[in-house]
Amino acid sequence: MIFDGAMGTMIQKLRLEEADFRGEEFKNHSKPLKGNNDLLSLTQPDKIYDIHLVCSFVFAFAVLPYILAYKPTIFS
Repeated sequence: MIFDGAMGTMIQKLRLEEADFRGEEFKNHSKPLKGNNDLLSLTQPDKIYDIHLVCSFVFAFAVLPYILAYKPTIFS
């Protein structure tokens, strides 16, 4: 949940269209699906994976100074 606020922003930066949200799975759905970000895990899993990967690296580098600062106490 740490990245919850940034997730929507990262998805918006992809500038996805209705067809991207529909994918093959929901191409005949009767209602508009653009903006339903939850569907992207099914229709665009590679894009969601890439966002999570980038966020993981950002998080790792954000906490690295703290890990290095407390390293002696962590491993003792």
